[in-house]
Amino acid sequence: MKHWIALAAGLLAGASAMAQAWPTKPIRFIVPFTAGSGTDIIARTVGDTMARSLGQPIIIENKPGAGGTIAAAQVAKSEPDGYTILVHSSGHVVNPAIYTNLSYDTLKDLSGVVPMAALPNVLVVAPNRGWKTVGDLVAEAKAKPGKLNYASAGVGAATHLNAEKFKMQAVFDAVHVPYKGTPEAITDVIGGRADWYFSPLSAALPLIKDGKILPLAVSTPQRTPALPQVPTTVEAGVAGSDYVFWVGMIVPSATPAAVVRRLHEEVTKAMANADVKERYAKLGAETMLMSSEAFNAFLKTETESAKMGLPMALHLQRAGHAVQVSDVGPAQLAQARAQGLHVATGSQRDLAAAQVIFSSLPDDDALRTVGSMVAHNAAPGAVYVDTSTVSQAASAQVAQACGATGVAYLRCTVSGNNKMAEEQRLTVMASGPRPAYDQVLPLLQCLGPSQFYLGEGEQARLMKLVVNLMIAQTSAMLAEALTLGR
Repeated sequence: MKHWIALAAGLLAGASAMAQAWPTKPIRFIVPFTAGSGTDIIARTVGDTMARSLGQPIIIENKPGAGGTIAAAQVAKSEPDGYTILVHSSGHVVNPAIYTNLSYDTLKDLSGVVPMAALPNVLVVAPNRGWKTVGDLVAEAKAKPGKLNYASAGVGAATHLNAEKFKMQAVFDAVHVPYKGTPEAITDVIGGRADWYFSPLSAALPLIKDGKILPLAVSTPQRTPALPQVPTTVEAGVAGSDYVFWVGMIVPSATPAAVVRRLHEEVTKAMANADVKERYAKLGAETMLMSSEAFNAFLKTETESAKMGLPMALHLQRAGHAVQVSDVGPAQLAQARAQGLHVATGSQRDLAAAQVIFSSLPDDDALRTVGSMVAHNAAPGAVYVDTSTVSQAASAQVAQACGATGVAYLRCTVSGNNKMAEEQRLTVMASGPRPAYDQVLPLLQCLGPSQFYLGEGEQARLMKLVVNLMIAQTSAMLAEALTLGR
């Protein structure tokens, strides 16, 4: 026993000594986007101040490509010593759902240290396009469905998700053109090769002031002091289109806790620096401080919610089912379009043609509205799959309405606040005039006959199907059948 106590004490002393000595050499910030992008600017702004405090240089290395996964893989496989650090943004949590062949595990191999900023994106166009307002852009997009295009900093990047949410809420279609980073995207907007772009304000602001690009709206819920005359997208008439773009510091998960604490302290201290505060104000950036524990919980929630749901729809389509993706969130919609999945807005024609209708909705009222639309327009025998975070009562009402018209309603609950989800199971309800088992069996067979369990219940109206799938296992299983990426 004394031997083990001595060994443990020695290890603790070694870790403490390492933390006290760190850093003894230059630190690298790996940024997944090109120089001049919003993430890059935040990394440089905070890194300069941290370098002076730590007494060691901080070197910015830009590693763009594949939605930031190239940079993330490099950091995940690096020595966990605090000298190789990832500075990433909102797209980090979506990548596991878009790229199933990642060489790293987002949650197991990487760990959050602290969010560094929340940035507004700004919808910009070339001044010679003639669009003066968001309404002008939306009107032309609707008049020419699928003819306009928009830029992003890569598939699954925050700029991509922002644009998808905007399109979804404004109800129009446009062609996605991914770039390596913001500078390249803005260059093509100015040159007329891209029609519009949700740029991080930090990168767009100098060009806006020079009159090279025109800001139509900002993505945040409130106007930004940097552009007080520019409305939000919601104020401009597109309800529910607001989006917050965050930047955060991430390290290999095995990085010593003492080094993580020191990094957190240094970032927090840097953001309290007067020069950094002034720089943030000019960029329209806001601090978004969390403890490392809270940041990791946030990353876990965002990653898991992005991974669930859409892979099932993609798998079903590739298994030969006609799948309709409707009223989903921006991350899911971006994934759907990136993978070529048919996406529509819930029209009667689309619903009537679909075998499987997939949705994710914000509240009970929205579910009742969409559920009624599905019940009255979908073909008998269709399956309505819903992952909304709503009450049991609302789900039961929709199940009854769908059952009356021969539509099977499946509610897949993945909310972190739901007891079943905490137990890492999916709760599924089905209804219909004929046995629910017969209606949903093709759906379940796509998941594999050994992967589900049918519970007791009333077949004619409402039947609970408890699917014993661990959320991570579901994603892994479905990934084997998918060919993702661009």
